[in-house]
Amino acid sequence: MTDWRGFVNGEGSFYVVKDNTVHRFVIEHTDKIALDLVKNNMDLSAKVSKVTIRGNRKQTYSISASSKQDIKKVLDFIDAIKNRRFFIGSNQLQGYKLEQYNRFKDSFIKKS
Repeated sequence: MTDWRGFVNGEGSFYVVKDNTVHRFVIEHTDKIALDLVKNNMDLSAKVSKVTIRGNRKQTYSISASSKQDIKKVLDFIDAIKNRRFFIGSNQLQGYKLEQYNRFKDSFIKKS
């Protein structure tokens, strides 16, 4: 299993909206191939989509996962790697991203 948490830490976001009823994992990057690898590695049903170009920025792509099955896969994937003691340092979710993930996970579990 590849450790994508470093990538998620830098490029991913966890959203809880509509009074804690909608959960969404979004990851955005300029490398579509990298996002395809993340999507396939996590076995997500969400598609890799083009994001509207703003100003003179590079074309970016995103995965926006919100189905219950996809959210469970994201949580399971991150937690499975989190529990492997040999992944340390920059691969760990850190700071605000870790707080965001924990709130996201807690809210999802309460909803389920």
